[in-house]
Amino acid sequence: VPLLELEACSAGVDDLRTTGACYKEALVKHIDQFYVLVNGAYMKKMNRTGDIASWQGWEFFVRARENAFACVLLRRAYIPPVCDAAQDIVVLLRCPAEGLDQAVCDVLMDECRFMA
Repeated sequence: VPLLELEACSAGVDDLRTTGACYKEALVKHIDQFYVLVNGAYMKKMNRTGDIASWQGWEFFVRARENAFACVLLRRAYIPPVCDAAQDIVVLLRCPAEGLDQAVCDVLMDECRFMA
């Protein structure tokens, strides 16, 4: 995605929070009952390769009757060498919701963060 397209959007349609909301809506489109346990900004902590690009993150956890979804969205912007592009990366875990308690949900979210 060229950065000029992201910056030209006056309504903020292409910010990471809105992109996360679109992913969440697509996941729960056909689910009648669900609730969101986590929905907020995510800070990427490890930079083992010395990447100079800018990283932003958003995370959410959705629980429904049949499945639970843990998701971390990452946006890598100002990608070298020209620094005029961005890419979105999504890490999504889905698991059956049978027998899940709060501790298991926390572990799923931590695993998703670790993979991101």
